[in-house]
Amino acid sequence: MPARPDALLLDYDGTVITFDRRAAFAHARPDADEATLDRLARLDRERSLAGDYDRAALLGDDACERRFWDGIVEHTRPMAGAIALLEHCRNASIPVALVTDTDGDGRDKHARIAASGLADCFDAIVIAGETVPERKPSPAPFLHALDRLGARATHSVMVGDKVDADARPAAALGMRAIWLRGAYPGDWTPAVNTLDEVVAHL
Repeated sequence: MPARPDALLLDYDGTVITFDRRAAFAHARPDADEATLDRLARLDRERSLAGDYDRAALLGDDACERRFWDGIVEHTRPMAGAIALLEHCRNASIPVALVTDTDGDGRDKHARIAASGLADCFDAIVIAGETVPERKPSPAPFLHALDRLGARATHSVMVGDKVDADARPAAALGMRAIWLRGAYPGDWTPAVNTLDEVVAHL
């Protein structure tokens, strides 16, 4: 069992929470048939995996994109093991920071996190691209979170579902980096399938 860490840093989307992408598109495009919703959800997942893209162009206009984000909020739920991990950290007095990228111009990521009901579980929330100018994989958001918690990188743990944006940059700072297997392909050790498995690494 490793020594108790100074802090735990967590990614948000795909790590702490997941959402029903198809249901969000149904909220955005209530006129769409089943085949169209399937196509939109498939294209959105593919383009999201590839990086940033213009979702409004996929949907047709900005109003539809706003409804999409409303649908994301409505259909968000914690990832498997998330509540157990957060409760463990609270009981073990391990500070927890959320380190997540911005949703983009005009999107209120803080409001989306608050709507999930999980905001109070975090001792610090760093939105890369807003709290600090740089997005992940820049070291800046990780360093800012560590500074907020008064934690040492070499005595802290980062968990995320993207090897290149979460695990690799955290490890470069000396953190113990854990990859949560999910939608994004990768190869990293250690890796877990659910967040409650992270407890064994703390």
